[in-house]
Amino acid sequence: MTSDLLLALSVPALVVASGLYALAESQWRRRHPAPGPVPYLPGRGPSAGYEQVAAAEAIVADAYARYGDLYDLPAPRDGRGFLAGRGGAGGATG
Repeated sequence: MTSDLLLALSVPALVVASGLYALAESQWRRRHPAPGPVPYLPGRGPSAGYEQVAAAEAIVADAYARYGDLYDLPAPRDGRGFLAGRGGAGGATG
C-alpha cells in the first residue's frame, strides 16, 4: 500500500519539479543571453559558394577528361547481339 501511494505521488512531484526547473532555467536565460551572431564580411557568403562550385566543376571536368573514354565505348557483344560472356536470353548458352 505504501508503494502504491509513493508511486501515485511521484507523478505530481515530477511535474512540479520539472516546472520549477523550467522556471529557473528561463530566469537564468534572461539574465545570461546568448551572444549575438558573428559579424561576417558583407558579400563574402555568395562568393565563397561560387568558389566551391568552381572547384567542384574543375574536379568533375578533370575526372571526365581522364576516365570519360571508359564510359563512351560500347559494351563488347557476340555475333548474336548479346553481351559477350553472358550467354543468351535467360542465361542459356547456345
